[in-house]
Amino acid sequence: MPASNAKNLRYCMRFFSFLEQVTLVANLELYGVDVAEFAKECQHGIAASATINPLPARKGVQLQVQGNQVLFVSRLLHCEYRAPHHCRQKRQKSNRFDVFDSPF
Repeated sequence: MPASNAKNLRYCMRFFSFLEQVTLVANLELYGVDVAEFAKECQHGIAASATINPLPARKGVQLQVQGNQVLFVSRLLHCEYRAPHHCRQKRQKSNRFDVFDSPF
């Protein structure tokens, strides 16, 4: 596990238009998670596209999963990867038309 001042696992859902949504996950590599393997598990578990993108202006990558997959990602991190709850940060939206702020 990383030091207490390290970044948390972060994930959120983002709207690109009214019907286009993606789930963004960052900082997986800080916890020893192979991002490519995690993307493959997401693709097979929910039959959705998953891509790995470099984070701008920071070291590391972010995973982008097609659709609102926050619940699946959360369960996968907890059940398969044993990521403790205190190290995960989830963004909440204030109303149904708000765009999630990207934590990345």
